[in-house]
Amino acid sequence: IGRVQLSRLPNIVARRQAVVAPILEAIRQLPTLAAPEVLPGAEPSWWFLRLAFRAANATCDKATFCQALLAEGLPINPDYSGALPHRMQWFRERRVFGRSGYPWSSPDYRGDRDREFPCPNAVATVAATFNLHLHENWGEAEIADAIAILRKVDRAFRRR
Repeated sequence: IGRVQLSRLPNIVARRQAVVAPILEAIRQLPTLAAPEVLPGAEPSWWFLRLAFRAANATCDKATFCQALLAEGLPINPDYSGALPHRMQWFRERRVFGRSGYPWSSPDYRGDRDREFPCPNAVATVAATFNLHLHENWGEAEIADAIAILRKVDRAFRRR
């Protein structure tokens, strides 16, 4: 199954790039949002599109903006805190395998059991962004709907 799926991957990636291109173009015109810059020579697979909420250009906070997008039917994830496992309860409490403390309590563990991992830039990025979920099978109608929703919510909360 994996080999068959891998043979399909170039087409899936190409289709996702085609879906994202018009959305990125529309986002460039919206004061409340910013899209990531594609680095020269890079070919993103766009498994999701991370969008930055520009609070300075909006009359609401990110949570309110995202709730409006969700209410309009746009498939987004307002909080990508899963990208910060060091802030999750299982990590903070060292509870991976019940209450055993493993792997940190293992006699073979050579690391610092109490080490913390401050990642202020990652925390700030997660706080200011959300993910738009998309699919390679989106056609013109789905792309147009996504753009229309982004424009509608931008107009509703854009600072005048």
